[in-house]
Amino acid sequence: MRKTFVSFLLIGLSSVFAIFYLHFDSIVDPRYVSDSFFIVGIVFFFFGLLAATDATKVLRGAGYTLKQMFFTKTRTNVSFYEYSQAKKEQDYSAFGLSLIFIGILFIGLAILSAEFLGQFI
Repeated sequence: MRKTFVSFLLIGLSSVFAIFYLHFDSIVDPRYVSDSFFIVGIVFFFFGLLAATDATKVLRGAGYTLKQMFFTKTRTNVSFYEYSQAKKEQDYSAFGLSLIFIGILFIGLAILSAEFLGQFI
């Protein structure tokens, strides 16, 4: 869990800096810092919510269909039942909880940076 959390935290921070420097041209403005943290926080939160509630079952049919249609060279003749049983063994709850917590942390940082950095700059 700790390794997953740290790796997602590093991915999130690098995403924040990439959005800040690439999209906002590294102009130091509290709105841009806040927007960068908020964008990454919302995406992490909702992907974490999807993984933690095990709502990924909904997407299994789409994944199976895409694999059958587009990956014809590596396709094995597996039924959807066998495909879903193989996917059922994977547990995404720790993965999802880490993403939810990091998403909430980044949204909180976005709110704090919008509130308090505006006073200093």
